[in-house]
Formats: sequence, C-alpha cells, structure tokens
Amino acid sequence: MNIAITTINYNNSQATIKLLDSLKSEKNKDIPIITVDNDSNENDRAELGAYAAGKRQIEIIWNEKNLGFSGGVNTAIQKLYALGFVGWIVLINNDIVAPDGWIDSLYETLEKSGHCIVALPLSEHGHTIFSGTISWLSQELIHSEVPTSNKSSYVVGAGMAIHTDVIDRIGFFDERYFLYFEDADYSIRAKEAGFDLQIASNLTPLQHRSSETTRRLGSPLLLRYHARNALLFNWLHAPWHYKLMIPFWTVFIKIKQISKLLIRKDISQSMAIFSGLWDAISGNWGFIENRPLIAIECESTEDSSWGIARMIYGLLGELVQIPELSHRFRINLYFKSHIPDDPVFKNPLFSCRIVRPFKKLPPFFSLYYYVFLPIRLWSDRPAVTYFPNYMLPLIFHGKSIVTLTEDVWHEIKSSAMPFRYRLAYKIFANWAARSATRIMAISHASGDQISKLFNISKERVFVNELGVVASQSINKKDESNYILYVAQAFPRRHLRETILAFSLIAPQYPQLELHIIGPDKYNPPIIDSMIERANKRLGRIAISRLERVGGQEVSDAMANACALVYVSDFEAFGLPPIEALSHGTPSVLMDAPLHHEIFGDAVFFVQSGGVQDIADGICRALEDKNHKKYIMKKAPEILARYTWRAHADRFIDEVSRIIKS
Repeated sequence: MNIAITTINYNNSQATIKLLDSLKSEKNKDIPIITVDNDSNENDRAELGAYAAGKRQIEIIWNEKNLGFSGGVNTAIQKLYALGFVGWIVLINNDIVAPDGWIDSLYETLEKSGHCIVALPLSEHGHTIFSGTISWLSQELIHSEVPTSNKSSYVVGAGMAIHTDVIDRIGFFDERYFLYFEDADYSIRAKEAGFDLQIASNLTPLQHRSSETTRRLGSPLLLRYHARNALLFNWLHAPWHYKLMIPFWTVFIKIKQISKLLIRKDISQSMAIFSGLWDAISGNWGFIENRPLIAIECESTEDSSWGIARMIYGLLGELVQIPELSHRFRINLYFKSHIPDDPVFKNPLFSCRIVRPFKKLPPFFSLYYYVFLPIRLWSDRPAVTYFPNYMLPLIFHGKSIVTLTEDVWHEIKSSAMPFRYRLAYKIFANWAARSATRIMAISHASGDQISKLFNISKERVFVNELGVVASQSINKKDESNYILYVAQAFPRRHLRETILAFSLIAPQYPQLELHIIGPDKYNPPIIDSMIERANKRLGRIAISRLERVGGQEVSDAMANACALVYVSDFEAFGLPPIEALSHGTPSVLMDAPLHHEIFGDAVFFVQSGGVQDIADGICRALEDKNHKKYIMKKAPEILARYTWRAHADRFIDEVSRIIKS
C-alpha cells in the first residue's frame, strides 16, 4: 500500500516546519511528503527551502502565485500523478502537529479502509473533531464531535485521506472556492459518485491550531470568502427546495447587512459580506484580490502636456519608484480614447483601461467623464478614486480625492471662458466641493482660497504641493538672448500685456527675443496677430510662438532663457516658474501670497499685470545681477521642498487614511 502526504505553506514556514518534523517515522521512512508553497514572501520561502535541503523524503513545489487550498492540493496531486503514484494521498493543514507514531497508526488504519475518503480526527481547542456537518442556506460549515457519517456530513479538509480511485472518478478539487467549502464540495461529489466517507475514529487526533494561516488574510476577507463560496456551494449541491430559497436567502443577508451599516455596526464585516455576494453574482471565483484598488482618471494625458497632465505624469512617474507599492495596492488608470505612448503607462504597477463601451461612438469627453467612467467604476469598485480634473461626476459613488483650485472658481465667473466649460465647472466642480471625500489643494495659499470660495470645511482639504524634476545644473549661460513664456495663454496670465511690454523695451535690447510656448486660450484668439504686428513694428523676428513642444524641448528652452515671464492674477501653484528655477532661470511673477509661499523673495516681483509693470520687471531680471545671484543661492533650498516623490508619498498617505477611515 502506498501513502503520500501533502501540505500547503503560505507565509507560515515555522508552522510548516513543525508539521514536517512531527511526520517522521522509523517504520515508514520512504513516504513522500509534497509541500506546496503558495507564493510566500522571500524570507518565508528561504526558511522553508533551507529546512528541506538534503531531505530526500520532502519535495517542495514553488507556486508562482497563491492558488489557495484547492489549487495547492491540486498542484500536489498533479505532481504525484506525474510520478505514477497510486494509493492514498493524505491532506494535512500546515497548522497541525502529528503525535508520535501517528504515521505508523495511519498506515494500519488505511490498510483496513476501502478505496474511499477517510476523515482523520482533529483536536481543536480541547475538542475532538471527526467530521463536518452541512447546514444548507448558511454561510458556515459546522465541525462535528460525533463520529457519524450521513447525508449531511463531509470530511474536513484539514485532515483527510483520499484514494486515487476517487480522484480518477470525480477529478480534482474545485478551484473556484480557493478556500472554504471545497472540502464539503469534494465530499458530496464523492458520495454522489458512490464512494463512502469513512471516519478513522480509532486514530489518535492531530493537534490542529485552527485557521492559523488563513487568519493572516484578515477577518473581513475570510467573511468575504465564506459569503461567496456558500452561495456557490448551495447552488451546486443544495436539495431543490433549498435552491428555490436561494434568492430570498440572498436578499435576507443583504437586508441584514444594510441594517448593520445603518446603525454603523461591524461596518468592515458587513461590507465584506456584501462583496462576497457580489463576487458570486458576478462570477469572481478563485483568489480574491485583497489589495485595495486605487483608480486614477488620466484623460488629460491623452492629448496634452499642460497643467493636469503634467501633474499626473509627475505623480505616476514617482509611484513606479516606490518598490513596496505593488504589494500594498492595485492601481487602475482610466482613459477616454487611447493610452499615450509613454513608458510610464507600460509599467506593471498600472492596469490601463480605455473606457469606451461603443467603439463606433466618437470619444466625447462628456459621455466618457460623466457617464461611462462612473459606470465602469461601479463595476471595478475602487477603494479610492482620484479625479485630478477639478470635477466629480454626479452619478459617481465611492470614496474620492478631487483636485480643486481657485482658478476653476474664477473661470466659472469669467465671461471669457466658453459657456459650456463654465456650465460644466459650475455643476461638477461645485459637486466635487460638496461631495468628494477629500479635496486636494496644491499649495497652502490655494487651500485657503478654495476653502473660502467653495465654502469647504478646512478639515476636508489637504495640501499636496507639486514637484519639479531637478536639473543637473542651475548655472546659467551668459550668452542667453531671450526671455520665455511657457503656459496656456489664458487672459489672467497677461500674455497680451507681456507682448506689449516686450515691444516697449525691445529697442533697448536689440538682440533680445521673446519665445512663447503654449496654446492661445483667448476668446477669440489674438496672440498670433499681435506677434505679427509687433515684429513688423520692430523690424525683426523678435517674438515667436510654438503651440506645443515635447518635454525635453521645454526643458532646453528654460535652461537657455534669460528669464521666465509668468505674470498671472491667480494660480494654485504654477509649475513653470519653479521648473525654470531648477534650470537656473529666474522668473518675473505677480506679487501674490502663493509666490511668497514658494519662492520667498527669490523672484522678480511686479505689482500688477499692467504693461509698464511687466516691462520694468523684465528689465530688472535682465540687469539686476546681484538679485539673480541671490536667487541662484536660494534655489537649492527652494527646490528641495518641492519634489514629485514627496507629492507621491503624500498622495499615498492620504489614500491610506481614506481607506482606513
């Protein structure tokens, strides 16, 4: 008679080693012991591997992912079948210790048993368990202290012996269960195929520290497995009159959990049971991914390198640099029509989703953002969704972080903004201010402003300053011959006045040029016609504009400029000035609280957006060498405060707080 023993290890090598030590036998030294490691952590695998090294009797199978109890057992069975094994396969949980001489007694017991399934007694918390009892329309199975075998009994998977004749007839364990109910399922299938379920009542019980490994998954997750698997088990095996009651039973469970949620009792447990029922209804079988899902809306990156898109790129570029993040979270990125061809979106940390249910339908932003995206999020059920685009869809349900800026509030009031944009911001930005879990401000000055303008409690606002990628050097070249404007040309940024100011001082600096990078957002557009007239008056191509260039071209332009002109009535942060500083280029900025917060006095301030004020500011930036030296001296200190890594860390900290709350 042949016997093989199998057990499964998952991040509990010390318990597994105790079990393997207890399975030694002087009479039966050649019994193979197959240990399946279900993708444990590196230290756990190393400890188990070191123990098994040189032990001919023990073979370890290293699974590349966690297959649960059913998948792990099937792995061991497949290995034994590949070796041509015929006989008894004994399944023992790794949180068990066998008493002295147990294997020899087992050998004698199985010799007297028919080709069937045999229950091995377990000692749990002072009680001897001989088998399990099935209770239909219940989320739990009951362990029985009575050694009887009847229609409602099953063999507990923590200790069971299966003859290969049974496996040949009914197949392997059902991996849809992953863990819990798979032993009851297998027992019923065996009985339906005509095999007996026997109890080795005379065998000395195995000492079982019940659920030692599975408790590591966490109580809510175990409840989720129970709820899901109970529904599957009852649907597959319950008598017909119980099956008729399954819909009513499911509704009863939901009502019970809703009642608990309303009185805020056992919230995490109730949500886990809800999730388990949803898993069963939606066919989510096998391993339940326990890492919380973070959803990030990324539509702005599809056709832009400005504003929101740069914030998203800065965040994602740092998230991929945090090695432990993939063990803590899953991250989904959502797009309207296509995924940009950028290396960051190919990183395995992210799962990219194009939300476009009808391919023939044009990729309208409104349909994507306000309808299709929230519906998709209902299905994906993220723990937290990040909306960087200032707006929260009305039909979105869940925990959220929404970036808001005072810019949006002012644009709602601005007649220069097209009506459809003002209407969208008015509805959905105000809805975000009212309904988002947390509002992300990108500077302290901005946080104060949006709290006042949108009437948001300061407790709901958290500040997460943006970052800059530091340049290799901040030493300027003396031969720079142009000043630079880099931004979308909204009226509040006074590009019109900047062009007029440059035209005013250009005769004093015959070699100086004004380079403009960014789209014309005036309504109607005016910038190109102004450039044409100014160049004509100056008699040379002194001013030029590019609609859009690549990130490296922008960096090069900043590195070689005399100064950046970025005179804006209001900004939430304003990336171009600090990016210019990282290249050793000073900025001409409006005298405002935000710029004092970021730069202190290490800029050239102007008091207004008037033409003469801007002209004077540009002249100071060109001629005041001492202040430029002071700015460069302060630059490292300023730049050290604003990094994308710090931005990403604060973002993840806030996500973690939301999930825990």
